[in-house]
Amino acid sequence: MDDILTKSLIEKVEAQENKIAEIRAAIGSRPDNSELIEHLNRAVESMEIIVKEISFPVQEMKELSKNITECRKQFSQPVKNDIRHHHYFPKIIWISIGLFLALGIACSGWYMTAGSLEAYRANDTKYRYLKLYGSNPLKAALFFTDSLHRIDPGMRDSVIRKEEENRQVFELLQEAERKEKEAEELKRKASQHH
Repeated sequence: MDDILTKSLIEKVEAQENKIAEIRAAIGSRPDNSELIEHLNRAVESMEIIVKEISFPVQEMKELSKNITECRKQFSQPVKNDIRHHHYFPKIIWISIGLFLALGIACSGWYMTAGSLEAYRANDTKYRYLKLYGSNPLKAALFFTDSLHRIDPGMRDSVIRKEEENRQVFELLQEAERKEKEAEELKRKASQHH
């Protein structure tokens, strides 16, 4: 591409030089207009200087050609579009979910506390009723229990242990009763087959 442009430029400069030579030859054939000829000679000389000073930017054209070739290569390869979708949850929704969970936990805590409080009130009422309307031996037993509670701060733990032991004994008795019934049932079936 540079060669074609260079040849074209050289042809144009040679054509200009040929025209200048023709004009000089035409001017030189008329001796009567010497002042005009002198003026034209100066103009032609300044044109020659300008033509000589005009130089073709060969280096810039080479860079332009190189850049055009690189651009053509880049345009021949399609651009890969890599689309990535990022889904995100706005912070206000996370905050709302957190507050809703906190409210739910607080409400369930209040509900359970209200149920426990009601049970404590009922037990307190029953205890006070027994103290007021109970027989004398029952009142004595209650006062004795009160004094034991004041003396032994670990009384609650021992009561809980004793209740757990009683529950386990009760479950074992139920299991034994169930197994006795199963044994009797098996004896009946065995006697029917004989």
